[in-house]
Amino acid sequence: MQEISLPARMESMMELQAALREAANLAGLEEACVLRAELVLEELLTNSIVHGYSQCTMHAQSSAHVWVRFEIKQTSLNICYQDAAIAYNPLEYAQVFLQSMGNVQSVLDRQTGGLGCVLIKQLSDGSHYAFENGRNQLFLTFCKRQVEPSLV
Repeated sequence: MQEISLPARMESMMELQAALREAANLAGLEEACVLRAELVLEELLTNSIVHGYSQCTMHAQSSAHVWVRFEIKQTSLNICYQDAAIAYNPLEYAQVFLQSMGNVQSVLDRQTGGLGCVLIKQLSDGSHYAFENGRNQLFLTFCKRQVEPSLV
């Protein structure tokens, strides 16, 4: 199990992606799965910075961090992403966003925002949210795919 703590700044993105790639390599994830996980973590870090910590005081913003734990299982890579921003469940919002899209006639008619939450939910193979000890905790699973042997 690997755990990292990063400043909640866009400059941390490369370090986060490098840690993910290292864990994904050890877990044996295929490239398509790694790319999905990268997009999800990019959305989460961006949302922490732009939405979560933006409502904090300047002092709190300067010391804001995110914590990411990678756990390799036999059939998956499990990721726990945490921040100490205001409580916010992106999985719940994704559901609300998708339901509201049923009433929209055109993409141009919809409100901006929310699509990242849908990506977080739909690009992972499993997800759940908790708010404990003052932290948002998003648990994500990215499964290894079994490739069927070719008969050729």
